[in-house]
Amino acid sequence: MTKHVIAQECSLISQCEQVICNTVQTGCTLNTPKGLCDQIKGTIVLPQNQVLECTQGCCDIGHSGGTFCQFGSNKYQCEQKAQTLQNGILKKFDASSGMNVDKCNELYCKVEIQQATLEGSVVDEQGQPIVQASVSLEGKNIQTNTASDGTFLFEKLNAGSYTVHVSASGYLSSTITINLGSGKTISQKFILKQAKDLVQLTGNVMDIDKKPLADAILIYSGPSKGQVNSNAQGAYEVQLTPGEYSFAVNKKGFQTASSQVILKEGMQTQDFTLQISLLQGVKGTTYLDANSNGQLDQDDKPVYGAKIYVDGVFRGFSTFPLGEYQFDVPSGASHVLTGSYQDFEAVPLTFQIKEKEGLIRN
Repeated sequence: MTKHVIAQECSLISQCEQVICNTVQTGCTLNTPKGLCDQIKGTIVLPQNQVLECTQGCCDIGHSGGTFCQFGSNKYQCEQKAQTLQNGILKKFDASSGMNVDKCNELYCKVEIQQATLEGSVVDEQGQPIVQASVSLEGKNIQTNTASDGTFLFEKLNAGSYTVHVSASGYLSSTITINLGSGKTISQKFILKQAKDLVQLTGNVMDIDKKPLADAILIYSGPSKGQVNSNAQGAYEVQLTPGEYSFAVNKKGFQTASSQVILKEGMQTQDFTLQISLLQGVKGTTYLDANSNGQLDQDDKPVYGAKIYVDGVFRGFSTFPLGEYQFDVPSGASHVLTGSYQDFEAVPLTFQIKEKEGLIRN
């Protein structure tokens, strides 16, 4: 039987041993590494005839014979901070031993978590395919639309739990949670019920000179979630259940327009006017600071799904799979850029961009 040692955050192998020391969050015994908890709960599936072992988890402060470092640090971080204890003697971490993230992975992270696939179809109550239904993985900034036969496909996903949201014009939306095992393919059929008392929302997307804007993306959230594009004449049409919705309208080269819309019954019209952006925007990549040194170095790996904020307003997620983001901001004014990922927070950056300039910030 083959034994493996597993990284504690499977989507970030390079971090090795990231640990959650909270019995309420993990449902495991105190100090049990997150990877073992995930395996116990079935979100990590190892190949047959193989078992999981974990290296030292949380570092207990002041525990005799243990390791003296910040609670929650991983074994590599403890060693790097030169505070490991051997035979009762405090021994300094020896950088000459070649211990680095790659070496840590080699020694402690032997399992390579294979990526998973989610596929399926969206149909109505009669089993007929629903074309162009929106299928999204909430909190991951990953979205696709169903093909002409109602099918969809997500490939190269990390193993774990996903909340899948499906919506289509004229139908009630559906949301379920799916657990993807390492290297597995999951097939899921969504059956959407036709909505009653729908509101027919129509309108136009235009610039400040009233010229139509084609291929603008209108993202809506409320009782239903999804998106629709404006056509060649700048017009759009969507059927939604009554309620209050938030709309965000995006088109490259223009500033995002946002609006709250209350849909009651019958037919309603809502137009959107976009202002030309004076710059092509802010872009960059989100990384996790593996060494907590506040600098971007070779040990820091990109992550996707980080939330990006400008002036305290959520602007979107860093994209799959490289953690990239890009958006427009008005020039001439001062802005504050920041981001967050799980329990990590980025240091706020205050910046100002002149006309025809841009900002690249990682």
